[in-house]
Amino acid sequence: MTFGLYLLLNLVFLLFFGWWLRRLVVRRLEPERILADLETEVQAVIQELNNAGDQNVSLIEDRIASLRTLLQRTDIQIDELETRLKEVEEHRYTALDEGGKDNSAGTRASAPEEEEQAFVIPFGRDARSDTEVDPRQQVLTLHGQGLSSDLIASRTGIAIGEVELIISLGTRPGRQ
Repeated sequence: MTFGLYLLLNLVFLLFFGWWLRRLVVRRLEPERILADLETEVQAVIQELNNAGDQNVSLIEDRIASLRTLLQRTDIQIDELETRLKEVEEHRYTALDEGGKDNSAGTRASAPEEEEQAFVIPFGRDARSDTEVDPRQQVLTLHGQGLSSDLIASRTGIAIGEVELIISLGTRPGRQ
């Protein structure tokens, strides 16, 4: 009889467990339940995307702000360079007379870069007057100012061999 009682209890337990499992499966497979679960998951994904988007927008705004700062600094530097270029050009035209000879020995700039830029004669046409500049005279003038053949060639666009030939022919004794 004990065996029958155990068997009956097991049968009741299995029936109760089967009924509970079936109810659980049905509840999990209901369309409303599935939609609710999907909606919850989609909302979580959307929230994560929004957070990532907000972080990316913040990073982009920071980069834009730093780029604006860099652009402002660059604009200031460009303005300073333009002012400096105008000063150098004014110095060049006041330091050279009409013949291209230096008439202001004491007004040369002290830095070598400024000195080289200050005494370059434009190639082709003279900016002060609308007359054609003779390339040979330009080479001789720059050589007279102490510039090397390499530098004269790079400034005038004439080949270095031609520059050296002009210098050697122009500095012969008896030739001025």
